Amino acid sequence: MAAAFTHVVKSNGGELVSQIGRTVTRERFAAPLRRRDGQVRWGFGLFPLPPDRTYDDMLASGEEFTEYLQAGGSADALTIELRKAGGAEVGCEWVRYVVGHPHIESLPLDTEITLGTSTLYVNAAEVFDAEEAADIFLSYHQSGAIPETYSLRPVEGYRRDGSRVDLGDNRRVQ
Repeated sequence: MAAAFTHVVKSNGGELVSQIGRTVTRERFAAPLRRRDGQVRWGFGLFPLPPDRTYDDMLASGEEFTEYLQAGGSADALTIELRKAGGAEVGCEWVRYVVGHPHIESLPLDTEITLGTSTLYVNAAEVFDAEEAADIFLSYHQSGAIPETYSLRPVEGYRRDGSRVDLGDNRRVQ
């Protein structure tokens, strides 16, 4: 029998948590993303449950999610990050990327995204509005991947022992 829940949705780093199943509409992601204000409501994440695990199992064992898609900021200026398996070439099991629109040249990290009490700097091609972000979240929920038309900028790798590897410019100001 298939599990009733396939993903966990978190807002503001876990302040609000819910579980969802296989069948959701785009509005399940669009509605909360439209409410992001960068201050009180700044974060939104989608975390696939590992096969044969429930969220309660994970909580009980202290297990963390290793893969996710998350957005932060305000409805008109969101940054999106994807963490997925990879990074063996630098001794990692997973890599966190900033998602962007395709671009040829290297752009400066000069666009501010407010995340509650901190600020993250991304490039202009890495900014999304709530509507486009909802499409990306729906794709990730349905397929476990984002559309191939988007670029990925690696920022951090994760080893099985929990250590991290800096893979690029990841400017965050507290």
